Amino acid sequence: MTIMIENKKFFGFADHDYKEIVTLSVEGKIKWFEYRFNKIIIRPIEDIMKIVAKEQKKPQGAKLLEDEDVSIFTIVVLAICVGIDLLGGFLDGTKGDTNRKTFKNFVTQFLDPQKEYLKTPYEGAHTYATFLYMKFRCGLAHNLTIKEVGFTYGEKYFVKGDGFYYVSVDRLFKDLKRGLEQYLSELSRNKSNLKRNFNDRFEHIFIRKK
Repeated sequence: MTIMIENKKFFGFADHDYKEIVTLSVEGKIKWFEYRFNKIIIRPIEDIMKIVAKEQKKPQGAKLLEDEDVSIFTIVVLAICVGIDLLGGFLDGTKGDTNRKTFKNFVTQFLDPQKEYLKTPYEGAHTYATFLYMKFRCGLAHNLTIKEVGFTYGEKYFVKGDGFYYVSVDRLFKDLKRGLEQYLSELSRNKSNLKRNFNDRFEHIFIRKK
């Protein structure tokens, strides 16, 4: 699958497309970035969820992605956190490594718009941004484990009970997609000079690559 941007064909892979992406306008870079993000994060997760849903009727031991001996969703949640990390860097125009601040800024501005987390908070984390960064992002990135809490499925975003706390993977993924759309919309309108931040980060990652 490829995309045509400014009369050039792109594959969405930085090294493969390098000679062409250096010639793109800021608007062209945004289109390439959106295509790449959907190709590498959004569409693969959507396909994973479709496969898991179709396999629900299969007997134990016959499912490919989610069964007693195989589970894909920890990797899905990790990919979502990586996506948030990436978007936070572009939101802030970071010219170095992404960090706690950039991750939390994106969550604060673009995730959980209805503030559902505040109705069902996790003890010790007053904001969703802090909770998601400390319990999910850091635990998965450093140890491939979610710290002290877990994930579940369904339309209820946060599930809290006697001694347990879960976040819905379905809702988190939907939130990421909606947050991406909102960010891209604000970026296209250059709200708060977002195009400058985007271009600075794009140059740092994909052009200079240092």
